[in-house]
Amino acid sequence: GASSLITASGSQEATLKENLLIVTWLSDKSPNTKKTYERIVREFFSHYHSSRLSLMAVTASHVTAFVFKHLEALS
Repeated sequence: GASSLITASGSQEATLKENLLIVTWLSDKSPNTKKTYERIVREFFSHYHSSRLSLMAVTASHVTAFVFKHLEALS
């Protein structure tokens, strides 16, 4: 479920806080939107798994690289 969206971002406490932020952000979304966003968040952090990227360290460059990777896969 949403409680494990980020699994390797740093300390256990930091990971729990980051997951709580995401779960809170998703809380007022419709079920279909929530499911889609959860999938995208999991894919995003899976893409950066080896660098152990934390939510607080995400930059526009990370997001841009992730989006371009997925756009390339569609073409």
